[in-house]
Amino acid sequence: MSEFLPGCEPSADHDRLRKFEADFTPPEVARLCLECAFEEVWREPFFGTARVLDLGAGAGVWSQQVRRTCPIRAKITGIEIREEERSHLERNCDNVLIADFLDPTFEIRPTFDLVVGNPPFSLFREFVERSLAVAAQVWLFAPYDACTRGADAAAWLADQSRHLEKQLIIPGALKFRNGENPKTKKPYTTDFRTYALWCFSAFKDEEGWQCDILEMLPSQDRKWVVRPGTEGAP
Repeated sequence: MSEFLPGCEPSADHDRLRKFEADFTPPEVARLCLECAFEEVWREPFFGTARVLDLGAGAGVWSQQVRRTCPIRAKITGIEIREEERSHLERNCDNVLIADFLDPTFEIRPTFDLVVGNPPFSLFREFVERSLAVAAQVWLFAPYDACTRGADAAAWLADQSRHLEKQLIIPGALKFRNGENPKTKKPYTTDFRTYALWCFSAFKDEEGWQCDILEMLPSQDRKWVVRPGTEGAP
C-alpha cells in the first residue's frame, strides 16, 4: 500500500463539509502531536503490532501520520461517515469503514490499542466516551477549551479527568480548509482558537492531568493544503 498514489484533489462539497463538521488537520500539526504523544504517554501493547482506530478519518491525515510516527508496526482501521473519502482513506488505512461511529446500531469490537483523530467538536464528549469503551488509549484533537464551556461540559471533564493523562497544546492559529467558500465567495478563514491533542487512557484512574505547550510550527505548516496521496497530482 502506497501513501502517495497519484490522484486529484476533489472539489469540496461545502454543504456536506458543514453538515458533518469536516475540518482537515494540517499534516504537520498531526505529526507533531503524535510524535510527542508516542514519546510521552504511549503504552506499547504486548504484541508487536499496534491496532489503531482513526475516527472521523476524513482524508486520512491522522492515519498517514500514525504510520510515520508510531514506534512499532501499526494496523489502522479508518471510520468515516462520508463515502466520498473512501479512496483517500484506502491510501493510508488497512481497513476502511463507512459508518457513523456514534450510531447505537453500529457494532465494533473493543480490541484496539489506540484511537486517534479529529472528530466533530460538537460531539467531542460522545466520541471520547465511546472510544474509551473500545480502546486502551484515546488521543483526539479538539479545541483546548472543548470541555470548559458550560456547566455540563465542566462536570463531564471533572468526571473524565481520571482518564485524562495529558493535553498537548498547539500554539498559533490553524487553517482547516483551503480555497474559497462557495457560499460567501471568500477564502476560508483562519481559526484562532487554541487546539490540543487530548490524551485519555483506560489505564489511568486518578484525578489530574498535565498540559504541555508544543513548539510553534511555521505558519505554512499550520494550514491545510491537500489530501495525503494527492501531493504530486497535476
